[in-house]
Amino acid sequence: MDRSTVAARRARARRNGAVLALACLGAGAVLALAPAPATAAEQAVASGTVDWGVRASFRGYVTGPIAGGSITTAGGASTNADGSFRFPVVSGTADTTGAGADVATGGSVRFTGHGGQLDLQISAVRVELAGTAGTLVADVSSKPLESPTPVVFDDVAFAALDLTGVTPTVGTGTVTWASVPATLTEAGADAFAGFYPAGTPLDPVTLAVGFATGATTTTGAPGTTTTPTTAPTTAPTTAPTSTAPATTAPTTVPATSPTTVGAAASTTVAPAGASTTVAAASAAVGGGSGTLPRTGAGSLVPAGMGAAAALAGAALSRAARRDRRARRARA
Repeated sequence: MDRSTVAARRARARRNGAVLALACLGAGAVLALAPAPATAAEQAVASGTVDWGVRASFRGYVTGPIAGGSITTAGGASTNADGSFRFPVVSGTADTTGAGADVATGGSVRFTGHGGQLDLQISAVRVELAGTAGTLVADVSSKPLESPTPVVFDDVAFAALDLTGVTPTVGTGTVTWASVPATLTEAGADAFAGFYPAGTPLDPVTLAVGFATGATTTTGAPGTTTTPTTAPTTAPTTAPTSTAPATTAPTTVPATSPTTVGAAASTTVAPAGASTTVAAASAAVGGGSGTLPRTGAGSLVPAGMGAAAALAGAALSRAARRDRRARRARA
């Protein structure tokens, strides 16, 4: 192989390697851009509730003799026997093992007092839990005492939740985070119309959710096909075999094969097979007997030798005829 051929092959190898590297990089970019799938234990919630009383002392103040106000619920929210409020979960997801949740609720609660000067409404409560921390988010409308116009706060992070000492209760198709401590945030203090400073403890939050599947663990999405994780470790004990059809060689000479060679005699060779039968050859072989010597049983000649013997016999036959003609001419 000359040097130019070697150089050309090396150049092709380098180009192929570059194309493969670019393809791998492209595939990696696509994988990097693809969103990470949800964990197997995360499911959509089918039902649930959030129990939260905002702050017990505030409720007492609103309905007490000083504010002389009232508390009303609407939109599906209700008041529990202990005075706290229950908000129905309307959407969201949660981890079936209790690792986290993100749910939204419906309903609202409204506090009024001081002849309308105090007016605070909390609605669209959402609870976000992840690991040992969480947040209570809500839409808040409040009217400061010195202002007649309500101020609206949308999606405000109203309270910080601490799950450090909370162990979720996992049941059959349900998970409950009970009595999660809550603390007023800076944004929550502003939305609360300045009634309390940031860091003020609020009533604990209890979140209970239920799943439509009725199970607390999942192994994959419905309708998916699971690929075996291990390949077969043993090879087949026997390899497939094929047997060629047995070939039976003819045992008799065809009845039509000529046995004498004359001026117009011809040589007939049987089709090649396991063995070949020579039907006729030169009459000059063996002193002009007119027949080809037979070999083995009948007239069978070993495979591969019949055709050669026939050709050789034909050549000898022609030589014998010429010899006879020459002797007759001399006589």
